[in-house]
Amino acid sequence: MTEKELLEKWRRDLRAAFPILGAMRRRAALRSLDLNRNDPATIGLLAEASTLPHAETAQRAREILARYEPQPLVHPTDGSVLLRVPGGTFLAGGPADEEGGGTFKVDLPTYYLAITPVTNSQYKRFVDATGRRPPEIGGAGKPVWEDNNVAPGKADHPVVGVPWEDASAYCRWAGLRLPTELEWEKAARGTDGREYPWGDEWEVSKCRSWKNCGLQSTCSVWAYPEGCSLWGHY
Repeated sequence: MTEKELLEKWRRDLRAAFPILGAMRRRAALRSLDLNRNDPATIGLLAEASTLPHAETAQRAREILARYEPQPLVHPTDGSVLLRVPGGTFLAGGPADEEGGGTFKVDLPTYYLAITPVTNSQYKRFVDATGRRPPEIGGAGKPVWEDNNVAPGKADHPVVGVPWEDASAYCRWAGLRLPTELEWEKAARGTDGREYPWGDEWEVSKCRSWKNCGLQSTCSVWAYPEGCSLWGHY
């Protein structure tokens, strides 16, 4: 089994049945992650493992995360894992009028951005803690939540149907803030002006889109590790 296949197997185990895996399999999976820390997908798996109810595994995942350089930050309020985007110049914009009519250089200081979009599970913490309204509309115009409950199987999907005012309120509750447009752009595309996080050519296998969603709408925020950005953001 190749390292990539092992990581994919670990990903499936983590989502489907990790809490009931034997101790030897759990330790083997964590050793594999520790040895593959340069793979952008690995940090997502470790972040996910660090929130599992199995205390020994969660602690071990946090110990491995702590050895990263630069070290990710795990936010105490909503559990977001924040990755560092180093300060410096990057190429923003693009050829279309709405993109600025050409690329241009922008210099940003160092900042941290969450490794994934906010999930339904994270947003439910906010709704339960504050009494804020749940999202009203989900994928394809259909509600994802029923009353204050997330639909089964969609806890780790990105929360959708959230207006700006509620997104801003979530950030205030969590002690965070929304990124600026340029911060989002640099974290997604890197520094060299590439069109997509992985390069200049569209690849349908590297993110969720209308071409590969089938009858679904959203998917797990961890579903496309091959499409991670330069700094590991999903």
